Amino acid sequence: MATIKELRSRVGQWSKYLPENTAILNPYFLAIIQNESKGFPGQIASRTTRYTATIPSELGVGIATNRALGLMQVIPINIVDYNSKHPGKEVTYEQMTGTSSADGVKQIETGLYVFFEGVDTLERILGQQLIEPGNRLNLNLLKLALVTYAWGIGNLREKLDVLTSLGLDPSYENLAATFPDLGNDTNNQPLVYTQKIMKNAQYYKGVQDYYFEPGVVPGIEPEMEWSSLMALFGVVLWAFKQ
Repeated sequence: MATIKELRSRVGQWSKYLPENTAILNPYFLAIIQNESKGFPGQIASRTTRYTATIPSELGVGIATNRALGLMQVIPINIVDYNSKHPGKEVTYEQMTGTSSADGVKQIETGLYVFFEGVDTLERILGQQLIEPGNRLNLNLLKLALVTYAWGIGNLREKLDVLTSLGLDPSYENLAATFPDLGNDTNNQPLVYTQKIMKNAQYYKGVQDYYFEPGVVPGIEPEMEWSSLMALFGVVLWAFKQ
């Protein structure tokens, strides 16, 4: 079984393939990759999705599937939507299940398309921007975008409409407070999923064209929490002052 350090190293290596103009979001994309595929390209989900869709194949005959595919586990109907918006550049079943770096790039490209489609819809619904002036992240919209990625915009929109009908702001916090079942730690419920991504993204901040693990010092176990690391620094600082 891979260690935490090996897992994050494998996932972090995909950072070089993420767009430079999404740098502020790239740690969250790497966290999605960690959660969905552990950094292994070409993954085929063990669970089925509700809908079956046919993905183009290099064999010339489309392949019907109802399983999420690739580094970011894109569901088939979203792959079909991606292909409809990219004529001449359609992604194939072989690319979504391939294990090369080139295949991984297409898998990431498809996953990012799905993510930003959700963001565009949320920005229209809420009248907010994900990236605010000053290159600041709107964390409320980011969390809702992660819920959308995991759960689908239709499911989320129904809940946001309920919040609005109750006179509540359609925010992530109100979503969590009003629908606590969405946070049950079973079947990777959307709020649990979002919390995992927000937490794991912290390990990938600062990743550029190579991988390094923020907060890990040579000789320190990679699993050591920040609190333990800061306690160690406190001891060193105390000794230095003596």
